[in-house]
Amino acid sequence: MEAFAEKRKLPLKWAEKGVRKENYVRPYLRRMERRKQFGVYFILKSMEMGPAFLSAVPRFPVEDPHCRILARQRSRYTRYYFYIRDPVLGFDRLMRGSFLPFFITYYLNRHSFLERQLERAGVAFRKDDHAFL
Repeated sequence: MEAFAEKRKLPLKWAEKGVRKENYVRPYLRRMERRKQFGVYFILKSMEMGPAFLSAVPRFPVEDPHCRILARQRSRYTRYYFYIRDPVLGFDRLMRGSFLPFFITYYLNRHSFLERQLERAGVAFRKDDHAFL
């Protein structure tokens, strides 16, 4: 992830405790909007609990000396949140775990999608958090 962020000159930072993630990355989103650019604009790291696998040596002797047993468990590991500005969907984020089984979750922001559709249609509106006026 560090190489990906560095190559694209993206900020890659740890999430601050007690700060809403959306509020933390909002200045970077506004910069992308002013430049009329799309794509990933921020990567946030967060240490969270999630599903993982533990690799262990078998308790009893086996023929293969390289034999390992994988067991499912919950563990703390780093998750990467990719904040994305998309021309159709608007503001979205993708979360990717850094540990096997590498779960990926994509968060669709329907308010952002609606905002993009209204802008395309030329409808004047004012947005206050999740309220459209």
